[in-house]
Amino acid sequence: MSNPIIGGIEIIGIRDVGKIENERVLLRAIEPIKTEYYVVVNVKQNGDKLSTLNDKVYWFSVGLVNAGEFIRLYTKKGVNKKEEGKYGKVPAIYHNFYWNLDNAIWDGVKSDAVTIFKVDNWNTVYST
Repeated sequence: MSNPIIGGIEIIGIRDVGKIENERVLLRAIEPIKTEYYVVVNVKQNGDKLSTLNDKVYWFSVGLVNAGEFIRLYTKKGVNKKEEGKYGKVPAIYHNFYWNLDNAIWDGVKSDAVTIFKVDNWNTVYST
C-alpha cells in the first residue's frame, strides 16, 4: 500500500505518538511546493466518517520545499528551520515546522488520523 498524496505532498505518517518532545507528522514533497498552500488537521475516524478536532489545525507559514525534501511538523514549541539529516541511511533535507503546543495531540488510537488540505485560493475579511 502506498502513502496518500495530496497536491504534491506524500503523507508518510505520524511519528513518536504521545511523546511531546518528538511527536511529529512526517511528509515528503513529490514535486516543488509552496508550504503556505497547505493545512494540517487532526481528525478522528468513526466508521466511514471523519470528525475534525477544530482546535488542532495548523496552516503552514510561507516556504518552498523542493521535490524529495521532507517536512516535519512537530507538535512541540520551536522555531521553524531547515536542516540536513538522514532518512534511514540516505541523506535528506528536512523543513521543520512547529505547532507550538504544550501537549501531545496524537493519541495512537487507530482512529487518530492526519488530514491535509491543499488550499489553492482564499480570501480574508477583517473585523471592523
